[in-house]
Amino acid sequence: VWAKNKNSSRRGFSDRLQELKQVRQRRDEWIKEKEARVQARDEEAQQRESEQYGDLAAKEDEADRVQPKLRSRLRLRNRRPHAVDRVYQTHLLLEERRDPAAVPPGFDLAGTVQPLAHAPDEVLDRLGPEELANLREEAQHFVDSGID
Repeated sequence: VWAKNKNSSRRGFSDRLQELKQVRQRRDEWIKEKEARVQARDEEAQQRESEQYGDLAAKEDEADRVQPKLRSRLRLRNRRPHAVDRVYQTHLLLEERRDPAAVPPGFDLAGTVQPLAHAPDEVLDRLGPEELANLREEAQHFVDSGID
């Protein structure tokens, strides 16, 4: 009698052990499938977003590139120029004269700003260390925006 129960309990134990292994395996497969579904959903969302907003990023980059010129033109027009505006003042006027259509309405300098009567380096001679540091940073923005 005892031997019979011993064998059946061993068989029962190995059956339960086998069931546990199968449950773990199914759980692992389910987790992998879930991760694959999440990844596929994320990729689809990213693709939809890039289709919808792809050209928006290019427009933002273009606006960031043009912004320093427009700010400089506005400061010159309102007679409150920074040092970088004075340095690039003649260049902006020449650029406007070459292609007037490229200047947005309200940002033209003709009639309100005259070319510098002196060399741009004279502007630099009048600046202190802090102003020169600001000029360097603003000049880098100008270079990035396409003004050499």
